[in-house]
Amino acid sequence: MRCFLDTLREEFETKHSICFVNACNSVSLHKKRRWAMRTISRISAIVAFVMLFCVVSANDAEAEGIRFDVGVGTVISPEYRDMLEDRYFDVEGGWGWWELCLGLRYNVDEQFSVTPTGRLLLNYVDVMGDDSYVNTIVVPSVVLRYAFSQNPSFFISGEVNYNIPSSGSDLHEFESGGIGYGGTLGYVFTNDWSIEAGYSYIPVEVDTGNENIGGGVVFRFGASF
Repeated sequence: MRCFLDTLREEFETKHSICFVNACNSVSLHKKRRWAMRTISRISAIVAFVMLFCVVSANDAEAEGIRFDVGVGTVISPEYRDMLEDRYFDVEGGWGWWELCLGLRYNVDEQFSVTPTGRLLLNYVDVMGDDSYVNTIVVPSVVLRYAFSQNPSFFISGEVNYNIPSSGSDLHEFESGGIGYGGTLGYVFTNDWSIEAGYSYIPVEVDTGNENIGGGVVFRFGASF
């Protein structure tokens, strides 16, 4: 009789364990689907933003003061790496972000310009033996740039930004930490290609408070059309 009861108990515990695991997997899948939908919607917003820029550029093609800017870069972010190492024992990636930039630059004069810009930050995280996912941050900003002379020339730029972060992990959620800023020193060539380096502050709210996990040392390569 005791063996029979022990067998029933083991079957009951096994079934409940399986149900618990299935429930956890279902919650995890739901979170990942929700994250994917949020990411797709935010990327779609950037695409719509860029398409609007293209329309404006086309309508104002004869306006010499308006240029279309694109850029790629990387952000080295020690605080982002520290945040990941606090949560995982063994993790690859997370040293920083890859960056895509799109903007519409208005040249106030030959040296000073204003550029509404949209940036997308991406990072792939591989948790060894556990999981892998992608974190993203959408960063709308306004960039002011001053060139020391006509091209080719050195220039300085400053920006004010806001961020819309999205976490692909089940272990933490990201929320915007508010207004950020940044600045770079760069060089623009005669063909309107440019390189620049600087620093950005992009505060993101995680469970430990506001951290500059979206910002850090910036290296960027760009072009104007």
